Order: sequence, then C-alpha cells, then structure tokens
Amino acid sequence: MIGRLLLFAGIAYGQTNGAATVIFYRQTGFAGNPLHASIKIDSDKATHRIPNNRTWTTELSAGEHRIYGDDEQFARNYKFEDGKTYYFRVESIFPGNTFTGKLRFRVVSVEPQTADGEMTGLKPDKP
Repeated sequence: MIGRLLLFAGIAYGQTNGAATVIFYRQTGFAGNPLHASIKIDSDKATHRIPNNRTWTTELSAGEHRIYGDDEQFARNYKFEDGKTYYFRVESIFPGNTFTGKLRFRVVSVEPQTADGEMTGLKPDKP
C-alpha cells in the first residue's frame, strides 16, 4: 500500500525517467532540395520530415533509441542521457550510380561545436 502511494505521488509531481533534447538539422543542398527528408526514431515510419534549411528539436526519453533516415542500412542505436543535448545532421546521398541511383537521406551524429557552426542561419521547423 505504501509503495503504491509513493508511486502515485511520484506521478502526481511529474517525476519521470528523464529526457534528452535531440536536435536534427538539414542544410541547403542541391540534391533533394524539393524533398522533405525522413527522420525515423524507433520505427520504420517517419517521425518527422524536415525540409532544407531547417532544424527540428524534440525530446526523447533517456535510454537507447534507433535513428535513421530513408534507408535502414544507415540506422544506428544511440544512448541518450537525461538533461543532455544531442545533434544530428540530415544528409542526402546517392547510392551507386548518381544518374540511376535513388536519392536517399541519412542521419548522422555530430559534435555540438560542428552543429553550432553548420546550423547558423537555419530556421526552426514546425513541431
């Protein structure tokens, strides 16, 4: 009984397992300019589609998450810690022959210093 009361008290006061801030960004690029790049998080369905020259910020629970773009071969598992901020660049790639290969997008982790410079002038995308 006391355990249940403490559990409910924790929920009532907003205690959670914690969350990390995750920022995705996509710079200008000729390739795929009119396309919105997919960002997939823990699912094979797009969590968000980001256009050129935009950033998108979301909160993810602390722990491990699988993140990728259009092609699961580029998927990676990342471990996020409560209260920390992580940055990901969305890049366009052409597998194989650039004239016949299908344009794809991949999501890669970048260091905060790199992201700060590359995100200069980009606008926030809608949530």
